[in-house]
Amino acid sequence: MGVLKHGRLSAAIGAAVFLLAMFAILGPLRPVELLQDDKSTQYCFGPVFRPRKIPVIPADSGPLSRLAARTVADTLAEALPDIQVELRGLQDSAPVPPPEPLAGVEPLLVACSDRPLFPKDHTPPQSVVAVRLDTLDRALSHHCRAWPFEANSGNGIYFHGVRLAGSGVLMRNRAVRQVARKLAGEFLKAWRVPPDTVCDLTEELQAFAAPENRFGELGGQLLLAGSDPTRSCFEIRRYPLTGTPEETGEQLTALLQRNGFEPVERRNRPRHHMAASYEIDFEGGDRLQARLHLPDRSRPRSEKGSFSVPLDCALLYLSEISSAGPSPEAVTRFRKLKPHSFLRAGGFNGLTGRTLAEEFDRVAADPQYSIAELFTLYYTTRGAGQLPVCGERRSRLLTRIADRLAEDRQSAAFMNHMSSLRNEVGLEKSCTPEQEAQLGRLRPLLVKLDGPELARTGTAELEVPLEQGAFLLWISPFLSAWPAQMLTVQNRPAPDGKPRCRFEGWSPDESSGASCSYSRHLEADGRGRSISIGPRQSLSEGELYFEGSIDAEAGKFRLKIRYKPYLQGD
Repeated sequence: MGVLKHGRLSAAIGAAVFLLAMFAILGPLRPVELLQDDKSTQYCFGPVFRPRKIPVIPADSGPLSRLAARTVADTLAEALPDIQVELRGLQDSAPVPPPEPLAGVEPLLVACSDRPLFPKDHTPPQSVVAVRLDTLDRALSHHCRAWPFEANSGNGIYFHGVRLAGSGVLMRNRAVRQVARKLAGEFLKAWRVPPDTVCDLTEELQAFAAPENRFGELGGQLLLAGSDPTRSCFEIRRYPLTGTPEETGEQLTALLQRNGFEPVERRNRPRHHMAASYEIDFEGGDRLQARLHLPDRSRPRSEKGSFSVPLDCALLYLSEISSAGPSPEAVTRFRKLKPHSFLRAGGFNGLTGRTLAEEFDRVAADPQYSIAELFTLYYTTRGAGQLPVCGERRSRLLTRIADRLAEDRQSAAFMNHMSSLRNEVGLEKSCTPEQEAQLGRLRPLLVKLDGPELARTGTAELEVPLEQGAFLLWISPFLSAWPAQMLTVQNRPAPDGKPRCRFEGWSPDESSGASCSYSRHLEADGRGRSISIGPRQSLSEGELYFEGSIDAEAGKFRLKIRYKPYLQGD
C-alpha cells in the first residue's frame, strides 16, 4: 500500500514537473498583446488613382511572412469587394507575371519577423512578432514629357507601417494575423482620401503594351512587370541576400553595369520611401532608370518604442520613360467622359484658346464641382499662354471660392481651404480694399488690427459670436518688410454638441521673413478657461501673445492679443 501511494505521488510530481517544463518552454499562454509600434507613414502626392488591382506579395518564403501576406490579402478582399486583390507567392516554380497595364495597380509587400531590431540599450520583449507593410510602386521619380497631365499614373498613395505584438509561442500565428489585420486596416484608412482627389482614367489611358526583356538578363524573381502612360516598361525584381547587404549591393551593381546601367547621385523622392533600407540609383542613357533597395541592418536610435524590421532581400526597380504620349483623341475623350478626373489630373494645363475659355466657364459655374476642384482649376490655368484667356476669370474664381467657403464654415476642410485662399489673395503682404473685395461673402468675417498701434497700446480684445462659425484676424505688419500676422478661428462643435474651436495661425519668422503656421484646439468645459494659442511670437522689439477662451453660456469666443516690448538690455 505504501509503495502504491509512493508511486502515485511520484507520478503526480512527475506530471507537475512536465507541465511546468512545457509551460516554461512554450511561454505563458496569454492572449496576444499589441506592443509599442513604429508609427505608420502615409501621405498623398498628387491626385489619387483608384486601384483596380492590389497584388499582395510576401517579402520572403518563410511561413510567418506568407501567413501575414495571406491575412492582409483576405482583409483587403473583404473590405474592397470591387477591387481584385491577388495574393502572389515567391516559390521558384511560380509563373512569371505577364506584362500588364499598371495604371491603377497597387502592389503591397508584406514581411513578418520574430527577430526585429531594437536599440542596443533596449531589452526586447520575449516572444514577439513584427509585421511590416509597404507600398511598392513609388521608387522612381521621373518626368515624362509625353504625359500631358500633372499627375503621373502611379496611384498617389504612399504607405509604410510596422506593428509589434507579444504572445506565447502557441499563440504566435494568432499574433501574426492580428497585427496583419491591424496594418491592413491602417492601409485602408490611407485610401479614404477626399473623393474630390480621386481620378479614374479611361481605358485608352490605361492600356499600354510593355515589351519583354527590355532591361537585359538581370535574373532575380520578377514581382511586377508592365507599363503605363508614363513608363513604357516597368519592373520590380527581388534578390535574396548573398552575404551582407553591402556585398549583395556590390554584386547587383556589377550586374547592372554589365547591362548598361551606371550609378548616379540619389534623386529626389518621397521621404521615408522604403524604411530601414538604403538605396542606390542608376541610369541607362536618357530613358532607363533603376533604383536598388538594400536592407539597413543598423540598429534604430534609442527612442521609446523604436524598432525596425529590415527586409531579408534586395529590391530592384527598373523603368523606361515613355517617349510616346496618348493621342489627342484619347485626351479629348478623357476630358468629355470623365470631366472631374480630367480636372483633378491637371488636364487643364494643356488647354488653350476657345476650349480653355469654354471649359473654364463651365467648371466655374457648376455647383457640382467641389471647392478643392475649383482650387485645382485655379492652379492649372496659370500658364503664360493661358493668362490672356483666363486672367480675369481666375480673379473672379477666387471670389466664387470665397463665397463657397462662407457657406462651408462647418466643414473639416475649411481651415485648409482658408490657408490656400489666404495665399492666393496675398494677405500675408497686404490687405487692400481690392483684396478684401476678393473675399466675397467671407469679408464680414475679416477682423483687422493695426500692428504698430497694437505695439503702442500693448493689448487688444475681441468677442465673436460662436454662431458666426469662423473669423479671420489680420494684424498689419509690425515692420514694413515682414509678413502680416494672421489667425483663423473655426467653431466646429464636438460630437456632444459643445463648442469646439480650432485656431490656425500664420506668423513671420524673424530670421527668414517667411510665414510659419501653428494650430490648437479649445473645447468648452464650463469653466471658461483660457489657453495660449500658438507659440509666443518673438518680434524685433517685443513679444506677441494670443489667448483664447469660450464662454458657452454667452455664446461668445473671446480673444486677447498682448504685445510686450523688450526691456532695455534684454
